[in-house]
Amino acid sequence: AGPLQTLTIPATLDGLLATRLDQLDQTSKQVLRAASVVGQVFYPEALLALGFGQAAIDDALMAAVRRDLIAELDERGPGGQLAHSFKHILMRDAAYESMPKAERWRAHDAVGRWLEGEWQGGDEISLIVAHHAERAFWIAHGLHHADARALGARAFELLLAAGRRAWANVL
Repeated sequence: AGPLQTLTIPATLDGLLATRLDQLDQTSKQVLRAASVVGQVFYPEALLALGFGQAAIDDALMAAVRRDLIAELDERGPGGQLAHSFKHILMRDAAYESMPKAERWRAHDAVGRWLEGEWQGGDEISLIVAHHAERAFWIAHGLHHADARALGARAFELLLAAGRRAWANVL
């Protein structure tokens, strides 16, 4: 039996994508999971805010680019680093779904707070910050986490402020 006969093909597309992620080392998988919380397009600076070191981020992004999971974009983040994008939204979704919910709500909260600090003002950014706050709340609430109430209050205030800005632009 040759190597192709021993190759196991996952039954679903989700399984195939999960297998591609599983081929990365543990740190690279964690970095891509965190990047998936940021979104389809993400910035290395956001990953720093999520607690990863610059060397770990650089190594993980290089490994993911080599495996054709992500691409560098010709766009710079707030710290001047090149933005990256998942090659396909389904890869982003696979990375996101593989992240434990207890880590996911914390990542949404951290990303929202990072965005709020890095990109002041602007209707679009305020809506994205509110989105991350809302996601953090709903995930923590579903886990019955003690921080859910405070996260909910923060999400409410941010969503209300974003709604008021949008309404003011309509009038």
